Amino acid sequence: MARQPWSNNGHRNSPSNSLDGGVPGPMPLVPFQEELAVGCEEIRRIAADNTLVLEDILGLRQELAVIEDEIHILAKQTIPRLRVDNEMEYRDIIQGGMKLEEQMHALKLIKEEVLVLSSEKMELEALCKELSVKVQSLYRELEQIQSENKQIPAIREGLHDIQEEISRARMAYEHEKRAKVELLEESQAIESDFINIKMEAQRLRTELEKRRSGVFKHHAFGSYYKR
Repeated sequence: MARQPWSNNGHRNSPSNSLDGGVPGPMPLVPFQEELAVGCEEIRRIAADNTLVLEDILGLRQELAVIEDEIHILAKQTIPRLRVDNEMEYRDIIQGGMKLEEQMHALKLIKEEVLVLSSEKMELEALCKELSVKVQSLYRELEQIQSENKQIPAIREGLHDIQEEISRARMAYEHEKRAKVELLEESQAIESDFINIKMEAQRLRTELEKRRSGVFKHHAFGSYYKR
């Protein structure tokens, strides 16, 4: 349905306020008549506008009916699909909830494992501190050993001198031992010679005494016979 165009003052233009092909408008009226004419014109314009509005309402009702029919058809086609989609979505939600429950259970196990690992970490940290103290002690011992190792050449030289001194002392001891053995053997030989000499002297003394005794007897007997 054709609608009348809008005028500059916001109202629809009616056929009464349009000019027909160069025909001059009505003659000017007196103020009251002019106001009455304006009022009548306004009433006619409003009536024409109401007619147009009614026509628009009827058109909108027809369009609304068509839209409602389309909505009903679309609803009949869409609702089953939405139900299927909702069922699929509901199934996905259930599966997602089951997966989430499994993940929560796995997360609980992970948390327990994390607690165990945290406890083991604390034990390892304590062990690391203890090992660090032991390592520092070993480093100090190593430094002491290295310092002592620096003295090893001097100690070896001292040990070499001591070994040489011991070797010399052993040689002197062996020499003195052999000398003592020789001296003992010589002393024993001298003692044996002394005993032999003593025995020989005793024998000679005895023999001398015997000879002296025989000479005395000879002299004694000779003088007796001479008498």
